Amino acid sequence: MAMPFTDAAQDAVGRTIEEYPDVILKWKKNERGSWGFLAGRAVIMCKQNLQRSLSDRERRDVWQLLWFSLNDEIMNTRNNVSDK
Repeated sequence: MAMPFTDAAQDAVGRTIEEYPDVILKWKKNERGSWGFLAGRAVIMCKQNLQRSLSDRERRDVWQLLWFSLNDEIMNTRNNVSDK
């Protein structure tokens, strides 16, 4: 049985961040193609979790969740460094 969309999206974004740290480093350096790769992987993983295609709105929601998660990670890293 497929999981609810919110759970599927959160799992997909979390796994994307966990499985592709090398691409995240490229994204942080604004290297060409890195965002598209990460966004594509998150969408594919979400589709697999749901066992169906995503609507345009759902796809945008996955991208937004990934974007905010990556930026939160950057802010947490900066805050941890400045706390030392």
